[in-house]
Amino acid sequence: MDKEQGKRMVKRFFAKRIQDRVIFELSSERKRVEALNRLCTIMPNTYSRIYD
Repeated sequence: MDKEQGKRMVKRFFAKRIQDRVIFELSSERKRVEALNRLCTIMPNTYSRIYD
């Protein structure tokens, strides 16, 4: 993922209080996989609450 594209995504979909942390994790080679795994785990639960 392009860094600028990642920043735009984070600023659009994440609360301001955690944006810096998510951007840091996505830009870190070591932490990127963990951050993406967390998103894959959290997102289905979030969508099911919104659309049910």
